[in-house]
Amino acid sequence: MSRIRFFTTLALLMCTGCITGRAQSNPVHPPPQYGQPPEDLANALVQMARAGHLPLVAELVWPLPKIATVEGIPANQQTLNQLLAQSPGYEWKMEGKVLHFYNKKLRQSQFNFLYWKFSRFTVPSNLSDFKLWFPGRVIGLLEGYTGEGGATTGFGDTEFEKRSLNSETLDDMTGLDVLLHVANEAPMFYTVLVFPSSSPSRSDAENRVSWQWGSLDEKLRPLYTQPLGCK
Repeated sequence: MSRIRFFTTLALLMCTGCITGRAQSNPVHPPPQYGQPPEDLANALVQMARAGHLPLVAELVWPLPKIATVEGIPANQQTLNQLLAQSPGYEWKMEGKVLHFYNKKLRQSQFNFLYWKFSRFTVPSNLSDFKLWFPGRVIGLLEGYTGEGGATTGFGDTEFEKRSLNSETLDDMTGLDVLLHVANEAPMFYTVLVFPSSSPSRSDAENRVSWQWGSLDEKLRPLYTQPLGCK
């Protein structure tokens, strides 16, 4: 290929890339829409929490009970009890402003890290940082890591960044206590954990839990919560 032809081809490719980049960032083009969410307990809970704008902490076990779509039906005592009728082994309770929906056997599991205690936990200044730091820290309790440092998980959230938190130090509290504390202070999100079984091993709890977060104000999107290695 001649030098002139090479540089002409390169210029065309660069120009095409510029056009494509502008088209993708053009606000006139709407973002892609998600399809119908899977019909399972995790998606039903999030749909109901969104409809009632009720913060949610859910501790679930794979395989999830099959639940028909409930979009637009808010969580309240009647609808939640109807959900329990389709979800054997589960229970719910209100923890202040927060709906806590959990598998009863999982709650007693030795390696459910949400029931291990922090000697000290310093709440970060915003909800996005909490989402980044909390999972790594609470799972780290299983290995005896109790310090304030640790690895972050996932990505920050622009909506969560807008929600400031009272940066305070909490002493001698379980992971669940910390999570509920923050959810009551910032009652605008859901978090759903799906364990691979109701009696996970230490390795399962450290490596195979599917954990999802989201804003109650976001558009409906499907949750795919199958833990690693499950069918």
